[in-house]
Amino acid sequence: MKINERFYSKGRHLTMYYLSLNMADETSITAPGVDTSKKVPIAAEVIPGESTGRLRVFDTGVDAFPDTSGLGFRAVTVPNSYALPTSLTNLLGRETGIFPQNLKAKRSITLMADSANAVPVFVGDSNTHANATMADAIGFPIQPGAAITLEITNPAEIYLDCVTSDCTIFWIAV
Repeated sequence: MKINERFYSKGRHLTMYYLSLNMADETSITAPGVDTSKKVPIAAEVIPGESTGRLRVFDTGVDAFPDTSGLGFRAVTVPNSYALPTSLTNLLGRETGIFPQNLKAKRSITLMADSANAVPVFVGDSNTHANATMADAIGFPIQPGAAITLEITNPAEIYLDCVTSDCTIFWIAV
């Protein structure tokens, strides 16, 4: 039974108030099985009167790394900010000569700046711009030796920039 059908059968209009009061305690999903279906509980935190809620996740991880088409998780050199910021996909292409078009992480991508870098590497969207003056830079600085995990699965959407041309980034996708 779908949510709207359940509320209709109870003679109630589907409003945010009723959704908040009733959805979390009565909602379940049915997962397909080989011979049978079993109910898998979903936990949600819903505050009456609010228009949003929080889904509680029971994380089991992923089974394997994404397919890198033989590229592996190799370090890349980030060019300096005299050019435009470069996506992680394009950096991989510069290093290997193969531009991975369909590379997608299953959950996230972690970036770590080489501890030997003299300056931070900036990460962000296509507007990212490194600058020797931190106040004039655009993006999030990854200091040498530091790491950040981004819940972005498409490396073509992660842009990197560096003030010098010798910044190295290590990355891994999960």
